[in-house]
Amino acid sequence: MSGPNKLRKESPGNISPRAISPSSEFSPGHARPLRIVASGTLFITHTLTVDSYPSEHSNTRAQAVVRVRGGSAAATLSVLAQFSDCMSWLVAPIGSGPEGASLRIELEREGISTQLCPRRETDGVPKALDSTGSQTVINHNPIPDVTHDEYFRILGPLLYSTINGGADTPKYGQLPPAPPVDWFHFEGRSPHITGDNLTGLDSWLKERGWRDRVVLSVEVGRPERPGQDILMQLADVIFFSKPYAVARSFNSPRAFLLSLRSIAPPHALLIASWGKEGAGLLSMPTREYFQSSPFVPDPAEEPDISGIASVRTSTAAFSSGWSVLARDAGNGGPPFGRMSRGLDGLDGGGTTEGSTEDGEFWNEERRRQWMMDIASPRSSSRPTEDDEELDETEADDSFIAGMIFALSRRILPGLPYSPARPPPPPPTTSSRPGTSGGRTTLKPTDIPSPPAATINTPLYEGRWRLDECLRFATEMAGRRMRRKTSAGLALVMEKVGWRM
Repeated sequence: MSGPNKLRKESPGNISPRAISPSSEFSPGHARPLRIVASGTLFITHTLTVDSYPSEHSNTRAQAVVRVRGGSAAATLSVLAQFSDCMSWLVAPIGSGPEGASLRIELEREGISTQLCPRRETDGVPKALDSTGSQTVINHNPIPDVTHDEYFRILGPLLYSTINGGADTPKYGQLPPAPPVDWFHFEGRSPHITGDNLTGLDSWLKERGWRDRVVLSVEVGRPERPGQDILMQLADVIFFSKPYAVARSFNSPRAFLLSLRSIAPPHALLIASWGKEGAGLLSMPTREYFQSSPFVPDPAEEPDISGIASVRTSTAAFSSGWSVLARDAGNGGPPFGRMSRGLDGLDGGGTTEGSTEDGEFWNEERRRQWMMDIASPRSSSRPTEDDEELDETEADDSFIAGMIFALSRRILPGLPYSPARPPPPPPTTSSRPGTSGGRTTLKPTDIPSPPAATINTPLYEGRWRLDECLRFATEMAGRRMRRKTSAGLALVMEKVGWRM
């Protein structure tokens, strides 16, 4: 299956991610622009390089001082803003002093709107002093976080904008107008406030008839923050970090994500970034698990550097006696063997014959191909000598940005990864079109038809698959680990052959 916006790794050409039409309508051959609001915090990290950790009462001179803007939400939007078909707003408190003004200018230049950033009557911004090597961090935050009530006061002008669809609740038989925002993303910095914000947005969107047309996502990344478990039940897409999973005694994304099946919403996507070891994705509604291998750039930067196992999928993640045919998500890879029984190793009970230690079934043909792939000097699954020197912390935000952008390409928002819209209430007698003897007779013309552009567009034309989304985000994160900044990541992904 191919389409104009199919996410594929192809030879570099003239196709640009910036060539997508800015029209907000869902038209043939074009994906709708992503409108996203991300909430979090902003801070400045000053990294000091010293010969040794200073002793008490000593006067030490730093060899170098590096200033870096921090904050996951802002970093994620900074990457997303590199794609021209993305409109982004940041919700983060900023001081009113010169440093705050400088931050606003910096963000606006990157394409991030700061009109939703509340000003605090205080000088400066939150700071973190990081002594390299020993990773000693000293934090100072003079600015209070955005409260629940303040969050909705800030969003009010955007949510109720008459230009972007702030009309009254639609009547029976009418399609609701387009929501003003497609995606709300949260850092999960304060679980209590974030939970209230997610609950409030969920209720408001349901009242407007927009719940299945807007995505709610959250990051669950800091293991020391209590109360984050409740956030998993309130979002459509949940991003987990490797430290969070490791703190809960999990050493692989697969085992960690499968352990969350009982508490995750039935429509949710659970995504775990595993740093330089790849990432994992669990789709609750389709009962699929995908895992990406580490990204290693080809020295020659050939157009297609995906290995035979660059992404693996296993619908057997939920098997309990099912008969399934799993497929290899890597491009050009041989299929899995057919399984006619459940896998005992899925929940930690060992592995099955012919399977990996993760419980993944490989037949003889696939194992032979895998060994050939491992031996290949151009395999993207082979680690390199400099892998141990990669900074995983710099790549998490780029991974999240890559997943959000890829999922927004005709996968989200929408079923089955959004809550199903409840059926409309029965019409009153006064508003029923065609009532007879107390009974309602609806004609096909009573319910408006979708736009002609939508009718003429196949449902799956240009839609990116989940495995492709994971490959895209994993490669983006891998490339970020090897760069000093995230600037230009979108252009790099285009030049190496990703068709968007």
